[in-house]
Amino acid sequence: MSAWIGAKRGFLAACANLLICAIWIATREHDQGAIPLIMMYGFLPAIITGMCVGGTVGSIPHASPIVRLPVLVLPAFAMVAALGYGFELKHYISGAMLPTMLCCVWLERWTYIRAVKPAELPTARVA
Repeated sequence: MSAWIGAKRGFLAACANLLICAIWIATREHDQGAIPLIMMYGFLPAIITGMCVGGTVGSIPHASPIVRLPVLVLPAFAMVAALGYGFELKHYISGAMLPTMLCCVWLERWTYIRAVKPAELPTARVA
């Protein structure tokens, strides 16, 4: 898998995460007009982070999930925290971490390629 495919998948995961978080925050605020506002301000940071981490894990598809998951989760959590503090939505940071973690796990599984051992060929016999 190339880094470009991982970046495209990271873009899709970031868009899904942003939509879920926007709906959740708007529901908690009882203001459905907040969804487009959250989507507008969160779109660029979300896709940049999603494409960067997706491209990074897409370039190491055979690495252990123990290595790949922190590469995904730490920048994503940092971006969620930065946006929460930046827009003074600190009380929503912990709740937004759950869909972010789920999207990171989904992206990790989506870009992981198991190392396949070559099949052992049976011994040839001459009759």
